[in-house]
Amino acid sequence: MHSLDSEDLDHFPDNLIAVSIKDTYKRYGNDEQALYESTRGIWALNEEKADAAEYILGVVDSHVVYVMSVAACLAAGSTNYFLRDDNGFADSNRYEFVGRTASEEIQARYLGKKLPSNPQGPHYYGPYLGKEFV
Repeated sequence: MHSLDSEDLDHFPDNLIAVSIKDTYKRYGNDEQALYESTRGIWALNEEKADAAEYILGVVDSHVVYVMSVAACLAAGSTNYFLRDDNGFADSNRYEFVGRTASEEIQARYLGKKLPSNPQGPHYYGPYLGKEFV
């Protein structure tokens, strides 16, 4: 994990959803596969914002530890998990994402940085639908 004196984020040019992955981070670790699975699901989200998300930030104690580029937002339980189970959330009002680790350029923008608040549930940042969400 990154140091606690990391740079604060105060500008959000992309549609982001920040999710706390603290519990799964402790349980499954911090290799790329574990971070991807922890970050991609399974979340109770605003459907419109979930569909518009460009990146998902995996966050531990306000610090961004993983940045995922979103390819699609799907109903929870639509895809398989390899390191964890889906906790029975199929057919619920929850969502999961598929994608990949964000490009180096996008990672440089967010990875290791500190958010203005510590999201416990999903937290939205960026210019969603012409509005600033912080």
